[in-house]
Amino acid sequence: MIKKNLKFGEALELAQQGYKIARDGWNGKGLYIMFVPGSIIKARNAKRGPVKELAKTQEQVEILGHFDIKMANDQVSVGWRPTTPDMLGKDWTAFI
Repeated sequence: MIKKNLKFGEALELAQQGYKIARDGWNGKGLYIMFVPGSIIKARNAKRGPVKELAKTQEQVEILGHFDIKMANDQVSVGWRPTTPDMLGKDWTAFI
């Protein structure tokens, strides 16, 4: 299912329901945003970075929900943040 011509807020709500979202005006082919729900990581499963550091003093670490972007080269960038034009855009598309 595809929904087009959405405002940013509408697209965010759909992303939280499992849709991928993208702007029609983006140049990169195959770019899209996805919502990653929060989770709890047990300390023994922490692998690196801040999660591993927190795991030294806690039994578990809470990872908050966030948005990631799938890039045109099929890499994923964690922690996507919208620009002002993204937030004001009315050309968002949501798709499953």
